[in-house]
Amino acid sequence: MNLMKNQSFYEYPLVYDALRTPQDPRAVEKLYDAIVKHLGHPPKSVMDPACGPATWLIFFCNQNIPVAGNDIVPAMVDTAIQKCGNHALEFIVGDMRDLKFKRGPFEVALELNGTCLIFIDEPNFYQFLHGLAQHVMPGGLILLTIFFVEPCPSHYPFLVDQWGPMPVQGGGKAWISYEVLATDTVHNIDKVRRTVRTQDVPGCPNLLVDEYDAFSWTEQGFLNFLKSIPELQVIDSFSIESTDIKRTQWGEQRGETTVVLRKAEKPPLF
Repeated sequence: MNLMKNQSFYEYPLVYDALRTPQDPRAVEKLYDAIVKHLGHPPKSVMDPACGPATWLIFFCNQNIPVAGNDIVPAMVDTAIQKCGNHALEFIVGDMRDLKFKRGPFEVALELNGTCLIFIDEPNFYQFLHGLAQHVMPGGLILLTIFFVEPCPSHYPFLVDQWGPMPVQGGGKAWISYEVLATDTVHNIDKVRRTVRTQDVPGCPNLLVDEYDAFSWTEQGFLNFLKSIPELQVIDSFSIESTDIKRTQWGEQRGETTVVLRKAEKPPLF
């Protein structure tokens, strides 16, 4: 076995694409319908600040919508550009907390992979979200997948989810699993282990394991935080299921949740 730890599957765009790009269009179509409903028209442009290999953007390309993306890994950006073709408005390499787009602002920004859970303190999350809002048109939308506090697992490691095998472009297949190893209940931080197994994928190890800290918000904590960015207002929330989106209610938010924020048409008055 070709065993190589301390590498992330994020270094392998085609494996990431196979495992993280939505395979069933039905949920993405419902997501698109929600965007159209809140805008009142199809989006004129869509941007992803942590785009990977155009994981979510490719659907909008298929609707003939110009897209833009940022990612910290150059290989991800290269793959995204190839996938999006003529619909690629602008793709850049950089930190999602310090976006350098030149073609914006964009009508919709979305971060749906939950990447921002790595920001385990409010200053870093503020830097990300405030900066993201600067690249969104007045009246535009931000769709942000975050995590709300859930009851602690009854045991560790706790298997959160797993799926596969998924075919990988260029050959082979891959599986993925997520486990919670420990929970810091004081700071609402989980230690997460992500395990990717591959078979017959050219140039890729058979095992990729990485661990990271993942932050969960309390509902009131998130709403209080949003007061620091008054131009953003919560207008919707839902969970993205395999074939649908399910509306969630404030006062009952738990786990992985996509929050829809609208940027004010005019700067708020103080």
